[in-house]
Amino acid sequence: MRLYRSRSSYGKTTSEARRTAVSHRQTWRGFEDVTRRRRILAALLIFCTLFIGVVPVLLGRVVRGVVPGGEAVVRVMATLDGKPWSGILEFKLSGSEQWLGSIVPYEIRLRPGVYGIHVAAGGPHNSALRDVTPPGSRYVGAGQTITFIVAFDGGEGT
Repeated sequence: MRLYRSRSSYGKTTSEARRTAVSHRQTWRGFEDVTRRRRILAALLIFCTLFIGVVPVLLGRVVRGVVPGGEAVVRVMATLDGKPWSGILEFKLSGSEQWLGSIVPYEIRLRPGVYGIHVAAGGPHNSALRDVTPPGSRYVGAGQTITFIVAFDGGEGT
């Protein structure tokens, strides 16, 4: 089998042709590295954008400055032995709209109507659920706020 030299290597010595071929290979490898880095950078940028935009919404931490006239604000807070507590607490808001939450303090804007809360799981370690205030369901009008406070007794706080 006979190998032919590329057109760019005609008129060059064999060692010059080898150097040219090596430099072309190095350039091609460099191009692959740049392409790979650009892909990684693009994926990282997309991930960061989604993470910054989606996670606060999922955790209920998105807060608008003013409550529009057509929405009601429902807040869920927790206390441990009368002191504010924050952490994982699974609950369900039921009423005019159904909503699940998993962390307190929590705030959500919903359609005006009657809302109640049911605590499913979570809370401070080694504690007992004492009560939820206000008890039962309550009406929340447009532009109004209701705060459900889940009270725990005993246990270890975070």
